[in-house]
Amino acid sequence: MRIERFERKIIGYIKKEPGSRSSVIWVAYSILLITALGIIEYLTGNKLRMSYFYLLPVGLVALRAGKLYGYMLSVISGVTMETVGLFAEKQSLFSVVSCLNILLVSMLFLSFVLLVCALQKAYCNEVRTSRLDNLTGLMNVKSFSEVLIKEIERCRRFKHPFSMAYIGCDNFRIANEKLEGSSGDGILRLVAECMRSTLRSTDVVARVHNAEFAMLLTESDNTAAKLAMGKLESRLKEIITQHYPELKFSIGIVSFTKCPYSFKEVLDMAEMAMHECMLCAPAL
Repeated sequence: MRIERFERKIIGYIKKEPGSRSSVIWVAYSILLITALGIIEYLTGNKLRMSYFYLLPVGLVALRAGKLYGYMLSVISGVTMETVGLFAEKQSLFSVVSCLNILLVSMLFLSFVLLVCALQKAYCNEVRTSRLDNLTGLMNVKSFSEVLIKEIERCRRFKHPFSMAYIGCDNFRIANEKLEGSSGDGILRLVAECMRSTLRSTDVVARVHNAEFAMLLTESDNTAAKLAMGKLESRLKEIITQHYPELKFSIGIVSFTKCPYSFKEVLDMAEMAMHECMLCAPAL
């Protein structure tokens, strides 16, 4: 259990982007740690080699404060290691060899900083990609479920209303066959962009199926949700239906002030509301 908690903390550090307000604190702690390592080496007469442990503060600063601070700590570590070595050998002056040693150690630590930052960037990109739909850039079902579960819990505990909207692009398959090529993908991207530009920044949009989207409207009762979907429907008609008349949009809305349902039940209810809207719509 403790090992799992430790792993979660490590992953949390990797996920967080560098450059936060705590950067100065992390740098200060790291300099103190480097100083402590140097003192330990000096007190043991340089017999207890702490070289590899210098990578710890350098790596932490690179993760939490960014590459620039990592480079600075690399140089400080190199100078500290060489200074301790000189004092241990009763030498007080830096020679050419000493300067070369500092340069080589600093370059080694600089390479470590580059590696740590590259791994962090790759990991963050992978996490970000795994939570987004590749085509539209909207949330996928997995990440959307996490947000909706939290909103359901918030509704239960604090009685905050929310609404779920479900939108389907009717006749998309027929339109896609007529358009051929990647034009169908372009339409879906355009639909996603209409949603992003029309809805509030606090609302959450996800692509849940090929041509179906789910929207979480926070702090919105049924009246507010209908107003928001009316604006979205007008926007879609203006941008898409005008140019592709074979495409129609069905929108279902469910609203909650109390929510005893699970994520899947809420999503299914919104989808059913969308299908009811399709049945009520006039035939083409």
